[in-house]
Amino acid sequence: MFAVMLSKDIDLGSCHLSADGLLNFPSHRSVHLPSRLARPLVSLCAARGQAVSKEDLIEACWPEADVGEESLARAIADLRKIFRPPAPKD
Repeated sequence: MFAVMLSKDIDLGSCHLSADGLLNFPSHRSVHLPSRLARPLVSLCAARGQAVSKEDLIEACWPEADVGEESLARAIADLRKIFRPPAPKD
């Protein structure tokens, strides 16, 4: 599989993830991603649109830990919330 690298800045299309885990959106909104969220995001981006199995993601993101599918599912759900556009203000 691929190693998860958080040692450099990464461009994610219109977003930017800095090495310190700060995710910047074009709307000038910023969110700090803990490593439990940054690792799956970087791993999925490294796959460049290819399908990645749950097992490969878990191994890439948490190689030394006994982590189950629940942790991965929670991380993906949290990332979806972060990337969901904010509701328009009235």
